[in-house]
Amino acid sequence: MNSTRALFWVHKWLGLIAGAFLLVIALTGAYLVYDAELDRLFNPEIRTRPVKDHPVAMDTVLRAARAQFADRHVGLVTFPGDPQAPFVVSLRMIDQDGTFVRDQVYVDAGTGEIAGHRVSSHYLTSWILRLHEGLWLPERWGQPLVAVFGIVMALLGITGLWVYRKKLWDALRLRKTTQRLGRAHAHLGVWALLFAVLLGITGTILNFSSLLVVCRAPPVPQMGSEWAILDRIPSVDTLIAAAHRAFPELEVHGVYFPSGPKDYVKIGGYVPGGHILGKSSYVAFAVSPSPEITGVYDARQASLGMRLLFMTNSLHYGDFWGDASKIPYVVAGLVLTFLAGSGLWIGLRPRRILTVGTGAARRT
Repeated sequence: MNSTRALFWVHKWLGLIAGAFLLVIALTGAYLVYDAELDRLFNPEIRTRPVKDHPVAMDTVLRAARAQFADRHVGLVTFPGDPQAPFVVSLRMIDQDGTFVRDQVYVDAGTGEIAGHRVSSHYLTSWILRLHEGLWLPERWGQPLVAVFGIVMALLGITGLWVYRKKLWDALRLRKTTQRLGRAHAHLGVWALLFAVLLGITGTILNFSSLLVVCRAPPVPQMGSEWAILDRIPSVDTLIAAAHRAFPELEVHGVYFPSGPKDYVKIGGYVPGGHILGKSSYVAFAVSPSPEITGVYDARQASLGMRLLFMTNSLHYGDFWGDASKIPYVVAGLVLTFLAGSGLWIGLRPRRILTVGTGAARRT
């Protein structure tokens, strides 16, 4: 058996074994590229606000959330991402039955009033995210399984390129891509190779830590801080202003509160020209005995390995250049969905076989 035929069988059986799961992962991934915009479309009552020149103070946002949800822990507060978005306060708690619950509280950036509240996983975008990241299986098994499927997706892209390498020129000339399902599968696969490998590798990296969970106890949920931490901070807005003075280039995205005994707060966000690095730059403040800056971290100055790691999430969801990068990712997600579905059909469909000497045909 030559190398091409061997890789064809590897490609075929990997696709047949993982095809249905990859179809779900690719389709949900295409949705998640525009998750915030689609969430706002489906839920305008909690995703829109009156247009204001200046949003309300962060202290006002935290007071509103604390007054109504005093029994929760606060983990993160994110700034509005566009003129129609609210502040989002991420809260956590352990329910009476021991279930870890994540809440999202939406605070109108124009009025400072709570516009809505949702329990995570009880709305469409969160449901799709959980399906994409773990196929709605128990976290201990779902995320590691999806990490393995990421490796499979990358292998399908690489083996597919070799198997269909003779069709590369035809695919680039955009000829004969719709005459037969098999040809369309081969040609579109050539175009989607880069995304298949990229999404497969980055998805595996994002879920890499979950692979270790199979061999050890699940991690303790990140609870965030008790509201009492705010009593030791005269003003969160003062911290944000101090962060701007210490790191003028920082485009603040949110305020991160610690979990457990750690007594610090981080003002984090993007840096100019470094959106592909994600929200990985920050200014850290020690809270006790009084708030003071303990560190300024510019992701652009990190080692090459760390910068590649920071880029993983942006490269997986394609949000580093706004719509200019999101649109190709959506198209790629839909193409990968087609490839998963067509690959299953090609591999499982009945085949017509000619009986030698009779001219009769039968299906197997």
